[in-house]
Amino acid sequence: LAAMELSQMCTQAMWKKDSYLKQLPHFTESMIKKCEDKNVESVFDIMDLEDDERNELLQLPDNKMQDLARYCNRYPNIELSYKILDKDNLKSGGPVTVTVDLEREDDVVGHVIAPFFPVKREEAGGLSSETPRPTLLTSIKRITLYQKSER
Repeated sequence: LAAMELSQMCTQAMWKKDSYLKQLPHFTESMIKKCEDKNVESVFDIMDLEDDERNELLQLPDNKMQDLARYCNRYPNIELSYKILDKDNLKSGGPVTVTVDLEREDDVVGHVIAPFFPVKREEAGGLSSETPRPTLLTSIKRITLYQKSER
């Protein structure tokens, strides 16, 4: 898991403790502070703003606002659902089979928008499962998501 997180941090040129807004094009520390003061803390918060609110808050010229819109339109919004198979016959300590469905809500796929990463990189993610106590990683899978994926 740490390797997957490190890969994400390298791709976006940011640390885990950094605001998610730092990965947005043309965002400066002062813009991030203004956004956080208005409780705008994520890419989804930016997308949920009305156009006039966003324009007033960010005060970006049209060409930079277009870059931001392109990034936000590509930002992954993934729905996760799961099904526990044969759940009526589960036994404590026994195996559990789970089917996980991941579906990306938009149909725009391709390279990650990462201006500080030196090469083009395909979008990818990870799916992991673990036991509650003691915490043990039971599975991990690297996936690319191009519309609907069942794992």
